[in-house]
Amino acid sequence: MRILNVKRFLAVTAASFLSLTAICQVGIGTDSVNKSAILQLESTNKAFLPPRMNTMQRNQIANPAAGMLVYNTDSTCVEMYRGVAGWVNLCSFAAKNSINSPLYSGSVVVYNPVAVAKTSPKKVFAHMMPWFETPATNSGAWGSHWTMGTQNPNTTTNGYQQIASFYYPLTGPYASSDTAIIDYQLLLMKLSGIDGVLIDWYGSSNKNDYPSLERNTSAIVSRTARAGLNFALVYEDATLSNFTDKVAQAKLDMTYAQTNYFSKSNYEKISGAPLLLTFGPQSLTGSSNWTSAFSVLTTQPFFLSYMFNTGAGTAANGQFAWVEQSGTTRLNQFYSSGAAFKMSDAYPGFNSFYSNGNSQFNGGPQWTISANGIATFQSVLSLALQQDNQYIQLTTWNDYGEGTMMEPTDSTTGFMNSQSGLAHPQTAIPGFGYANLINLQNYLGVSSLSQPDLEAVLKLYKLRKTYASDAGKLNQLTQVYYYIVSLQMDKAKALLAQL
Repeated sequence: MRILNVKRFLAVTAASFLSLTAICQVGIGTDSVNKSAILQLESTNKAFLPPRMNTMQRNQIANPAAGMLVYNTDSTCVEMYRGVAGWVNLCSFAAKNSINSPLYSGSVVVYNPVAVAKTSPKKVFAHMMPWFETPATNSGAWGSHWTMGTQNPNTTTNGYQQIASFYYPLTGPYASSDTAIIDYQLLLMKLSGIDGVLIDWYGSSNKNDYPSLERNTSAIVSRTARAGLNFALVYEDATLSNFTDKVAQAKLDMTYAQTNYFSKSNYEKISGAPLLLTFGPQSLTGSSNWTSAFSVLTTQPFFLSYMFNTGAGTAANGQFAWVEQSGTTRLNQFYSSGAAFKMSDAYPGFNSFYSNGNSQFNGGPQWTISANGIATFQSVLSLALQQDNQYIQLTTWNDYGEGTMMEPTDSTTGFMNSQSGLAHPQTAIPGFGYANLINLQNYLGVSSLSQPDLEAVLKLYKLRKTYASDAGKLNQLTQVYYYIVSLQMDKAKALLAQL
């Protein structure tokens, strides 16, 4: 009887196959398939469910066919593969192609951030300095990182303010706590394929300029989630040299970090533990001291020290790479080292201004790694992408004093100071423009965005400054912001064109 049933099943299956082959149509839940359909689904209480996967899993699909559909659990939307255009988020695609909704209806529509599709599975974080101040944020004086004690941004030549850098930001000098500049920076990162920021953090004490640095850090962090970016802290433990009981102050810093940062949903975590880097350690050394410092935390951090630095002992989970004078020599040594966990590094070059500063600065590193246009960045980024390490740190986003900025800089003149201290843009070192960010997009496989999208972010920033006292215009610009974070770039650029 069992054999007979199998034979009957095979006969029915064969007949069905021949029938399907003949008519090239399949109906599920219906016996009447529309003549124009190859597959028709019918149900009044069930729905079609495409494969569910995250972005990393989606990117591992080998040779996806144009028209392929998946439900991306990261972006919480159905996505379609469009060949050379890559994966398209159908939620944002539908929104930006709606012909019935105006660009701005009089009130801001808040859109959730949409993840940028990229083919590289690497997590890329930009190292960010929160230390820039303008007279508006610094009791009427420019911050020392724009002046180094010898330059005066109030002096302008050919439209360029005199700053302590060989390069000039497209925005001009700024305050790190300015929400307009923070949005500008985070949106550029997002559209370039960067996943988040690693913020230089000087702890929670009231010494020196640490309170203003903490204020700026908090301001940056407050804007990350709405842009769809994660963040983590890079603890400058050198600040502990100001204290007799270094462990006690480290405990206070860790308690503060847990309350204000580690607890946030977009704080970067590895294996459920908050990622924490230290630029060293320099002042606090020894496994027992770091273990004691972390004893106040609910969850021990995933702790990384500077490459080849073993000062944290067994309290460290691994190490991170950084730009050094030897260039790729030390990087290759680090990548082949036995560190348990390694974070790779990529930088555009190194061109320090420190020798032109006062005694507070001129003891800093004064060597040079030539940018060679974008060749240096291409070389170290390619090297980083070849490593098995999951994370890449970009050093840096905005260290103008050391000339390691990924942030767009003036590509025609840059900025240089003569020995007299006056600005002479005509003899300047050209900056990078958007070249390094475009290069980053290419290497990470961000195919749906390009330079005009990055330029729209700069236009948004400049219009926010132009209309700083016009509430109506600022609301429209806020709508532009939400279009950009949800990757509705056509709508963002169309609304910008109306302002």
